[in-house]
Amino acid sequence: MLEKDIGELERDVVKPDARLSDLLRRAKVIAQETQESGFSEWIQKELNGYHADDTVPRYRVVRGQPVSWNPVRGWDPVIIHDSGTEEKISQAPLGQSIVELEHLVEHRPQGAVLHIDYPASVQRLLCDSTGVPTKFALQISSASVVGILHAVRNELLDRLV
Repeated sequence: MLEKDIGELERDVVKPDARLSDLLRRAKVIAQETQESGFSEWIQKELNGYHADDTVPRYRVVRGQPVSWNPVRGWDPVIIHDSGTEEKISQAPLGQSIVELEHLVEHRPQGAVLHIDYPASVQRLLCDSTGVPTKFALQISSASVVGILHAVRNELLDRLV
């Protein structure tokens, strides 16, 4: 019976219309039956989201453009002259649950961009370094979230075969 469930799940993973959250729930049952703790733990984190103290997988780190809020013009790009600092603030981990990411993708307007708020410490650093007391965020393409969903689907398939 377990082999049949795994075979069905393998077939469904490659179907683009199959909801990833549903596939992960089915995989969770299989992982519990096979007692594969690493697989089960990974599924749990993908379904429930990663906690602040968890290391997120590389496929969940997105790149974007640092921006600052201008009350007249809206979001403006932030130019960082130090390449090390630019590298650090141009990427962020997305630890939200798969269901949240699916919802973002399903309900996004065409060509939408998303804004990820920086932690308070980074906000203070950017305010101090620019001399502008405003809000800063990382602007990412919604396609980055789609990429995460595809990476999780691929990882699930890799773990099943």
